[in-house]
Amino acid sequence: MDVVPYLSSLIPPFSLLNLTTVVHPIMYSLSSVLLAGSLALQTAFSLPQIKERDSEILKRAVDSFIDIETPIAYAGVLCNIGGTGACVAGAGSGLVIAGPGKTSPDFASLEANVNNYDRTRDAALTFKALVDAFIVNYDADLQNEIEAYITAQSRLQTVNTPSGGLSSGGLAEPKYLADGSAFTGSWGRPQRDGPALRATALIAYSKWLIANGYTSTANDLVWPVIQNDLSYVTQYWYFTLKFRSYLLRR
Repeated sequence: MDVVPYLSSLIPPFSLLNLTTVVHPIMYSLSSVLLAGSLALQTAFSLPQIKERDSEILKRAVDSFIDIETPIAYAGVLCNIGGTGACVAGAGSGLVIAGPGKTSPDFASLEANVNNYDRTRDAALTFKALVDAFIVNYDADLQNEIEAYITAQSRLQTVNTPSGGLSSGGLAEPKYLADGSAFTGSWGRPQRDGPALRATALIAYSKWLIANGYTSTANDLVWPVIQNDLSYVTQYWYFTLKFRSYLLRR
């Protein structure tokens, strides 16, 4: 049957050229999809290996930093302890000075030499770390520092401060002057976790003393300080909990 002349003019004659023109774009698009899928699969399967490799590199970097930084930080801490620390000449023996700088522009509006103090909590946390290091690796010089700290704390516990005296809440005084005398300026007081933190550090050292045959030293030198701190904790723990509950309700 003959094709209607008008319709035949609208239908292009079939040829291999037409077929090629149609097939090539389809095949090209399909090839692109397959290639993208292949790359996606490779990436997906290689992700665990990449993450594992990056994790190992990061771990080596962190370990390397710790190895380098540890002796620097350790020396810096010892430098800020009164009696032997070169950074805090004139500070009381065994006192940990928060910042040895004589000026502090960031806090100049509050008070002069804002960091030139022995802070109960900071000192306790510092010596807890030093006691832990001492237990792992005995060091006679470090032991002298620890016992100087204990002696200093036994004196500070008897200093009358705006927080009170030994039996009237004074153990929660947040900070003292670099010579161990009372700081009488305005400050956020009391800070009731100071005695508990100090007791934690001294209990760890006492356990080492007892385990190594120095029970008398633990009883005579360390226990009186611990006993005062634990007595404070048992007397005032409820006030700390009450204040915390107040904050949580706000």
